[in-house]
Amino acid sequence: MQTFWRSALLLVAALGVPACSMNPMVAPAPPSFTLASPGNAAIGVDGTPTFSWTPSIGAASYTVQVSTDPAFSTFVINQAGVTATSFTPPEALAPGTVFFWRVFAEGPSGSVPADGAPFTFTTVAPTPGDFTLTAPANGATGVVVTPTFSWTPSLGTASYRLQVATDAGFGSLVIDLSGLGSTSVTPSTPLASSTVYFWRVLAASSSSVTATNAPFTFTTVGMSAPGSFTLLSPASGAAGVPVMPTFTWSPSSGAETFRLEVAIDPAFVTKVIDMPGLTTTSATATTSLIPFTTYFWRVTAMNSGGNTVASPAPLVFTTA
Repeated sequence: MQTFWRSALLLVAALGVPACSMNPMVAPAPPSFTLASPGNAAIGVDGTPTFSWTPSIGAASYTVQVSTDPAFSTFVINQAGVTATSFTPPEALAPGTVFFWRVFAEGPSGSVPADGAPFTFTTVAPTPGDFTLTAPANGATGVVVTPTFSWTPSLGTASYRLQVATDAGFGSLVIDLSGLGSTSVTPSTPLASSTVYFWRVLAASSSSVTATNAPFTFTTVGMSAPGSFTLLSPASGAAGVPVMPTFTWSPSSGAETFRLEVAIDPAFVTKVIDMPGLTTTSATATTSLIPFTTYFWRVTAMNSGGNTVASPAPLVFTTA
C-alpha cells in the first residue's frame, strides 16, 4: 500500500497537480460568513440577547465567544458545538456593560472567524450612566442652521432624545427627536438664522437621565443678503413700451421679497410706481404711465440678512 501511494504522489508531482487535491481525507475550511445580531455598536441590548449569524456552508458547528475586552483575554461566554446559526445564553449578561462578540465556523480542516468580527454592543441598564454634551459648544456663535449635535455615550441607555428650544425652560421646542441610537444627529429641518437656541439630550431606559452639563446654548449664523440678479424686461433703452408694462427680472437666491420702483429720474426722487412685498419675479403696473415719456426702473431683493439691488440698474425705457 505504501508503494502504491508513493507511486501516486510521484505521478501527481509529474503532472503538476496539488497533492491535497488527490487526498480524499483533506477537506476545505468552511466558507466565510457574517455576524447579524446584535448589530455592531448596538445600544440598549437586552441582558439575554439572541446572537445570530449567516450560515457558513459546510460548517459542522459554531463556537460563540463573548468578552468584555476586544482581545478576548477572558470569556463571559465560550460556547462550542452550536449547530444552529443562533444562540441565546442561559444566564443574563451584566447590565450597562460593553461586550464584544465573535463566532467561529468549525469544519474538519479547522475554524474560520466571521467576517468583520468582533462586533460590540452595550446592554441596557435600569438607570443610564452620566454623559455630557459636546457640540455645538456652549456659547458657540456663527453655528450653521443645520448643525450636527453630538454627545458622549451614556452607558446602559436604550436610546437618546434630542431637544432644541428657543427658551431655557424648553417650553418652545423647535426640535424633539426621540429613539436615537447613536451619539450624534443632524436634524433635517433648518433652524432660523441669527437666533439663540438651547439644547439638551436625555438618555432613556427604565428612567431618563439628562446630560450633566445641559443645557447648552448657541447662536446661529446670520442670514446673508440675497444673491445677485438682473433686470430682464423692459430692456435697457427699449422704446414703444406699453403704458401699463409688465416688469420681469431673474431670481435672486435667498430673496424673501422684491421691491419694484419706477421713476422719471435716475435718482428715484420722483417715483410713479413703488411696489414692495412682491414674491414673484414679475409685476404688472397697476397705474398707467404717461405716453412718450422716459422712465427709469429698478428692483431690490430683500431678506432678513439685507437687501440686494439688481445689477445693472436702473434701466431706462420710453413709453409708446
